[in-house]
Amino acid sequence: MTTESKRVDDVVANELPPQALPTTTYGPITATRHSEASMGERILDVRNFSVDYGWGKNAVRAVDDVDVHLDRSKVLGIAGESGSGKSTLVYAITRLLRAPGVIKGGEARFNLGSDDEGEHVIDLVNASERELRSVRWSSISIVLQKLPTN
Repeated sequence: MTTESKRVDDVVANELPPQALPTTTYGPITATRHSEASMGERILDVRNFSVDYGWGKNAVRAVDDVDVHLDRSKVLGIAGESGSGKSTLVYAITRLLRAPGVIKGGEARFNLGSDDEGEHVIDLVNASERELRSVRWSSISIVLQKLPTN
């Protein structure tokens, strides 16, 4: 059995028939589970998260079954080799991933905090664009850092 390897750069949207292109910037979402458990001190809970570039047999798995957990008052840094999926992961979690990126599975929940009415948690994978706009930059952000090349 031979396996053909494709780089993410080789999978481009114009290889797909027009009807296969997503109607949103983040593409179709499948196999999403919803957890109703309290998050407590956990501010970000990502489970079984997978992201592909492309569709069908041309798809390249960029993020495969990733879990990320972040507790309140903690800082999370994601480091890795070039092309390892760091940017893809954070762009997909915040639903800023552009086509042909596709969230293929998993869940991403963000805890906005608690008040007298209880805990306020947003399901980032299934949230509407309006809900996402209300939390981006005010409650959740991406800070990309490029190291100096000197």
